[in-house]
Amino acid sequence: DWFKLGKIAREKGTDVHNNLENDFINAVEFEHNGNIYKVNPNLFFYELGHKEGTDSYPECIIYNLEHGISGMVDRIEREGIYLDITDYKTNVEIQMEAFMNKTMKVLDVPDCSFWHYTIQMSVYGWMLEKFGYKVRSLTLEHIITDSRESREIKKVVPYNVEYRPDLVKKC
Repeated sequence: DWFKLGKIAREKGTDVHNNLENDFINAVEFEHNGNIYKVNPNLFFYELGHKEGTDSYPECIIYNLEHGISGMVDRIEREGIYLDITDYKTNVEIQMEAFMNKTMKVLDVPDCSFWHYTIQMSVYGWMLEKFGYKVRSLTLEHIITDSRESREIKKVVPYNVEYRPDLVKKC
């Protein structure tokens, strides 16, 4: 049952991500927090450019050669050098507290999904700041569906995530 649920969760997550990405990729522009963003799909971070204006980048590939790490950010909104980074999660729940107050050994933060995602998104921000950008915000969008199997989005719950480059440096 555990493996079956895992397979369903992975397939659902992939489908939901693909649908959200396709919505952005097929759009010419969209509004977010009062700004209009031009959509530029499937770019590497170095193609963002330090230019004026606002742009949105779904599925933006980023990496840091010095540390041998890379990732694909679900969505970046860029306004000049300022970035708003968004990541989608389709978990049944976002755990805010660790079971039995366990902490991650090296980082001394709760060992739960919210903190795992905080570190993931902070790594994205840290990599982008190495290229002269400034992280303005990190947002985790919890995509909620009717059931474990459903791909139909019922609602989206946003979580503001604190940018924690101090934790990235400890890793």
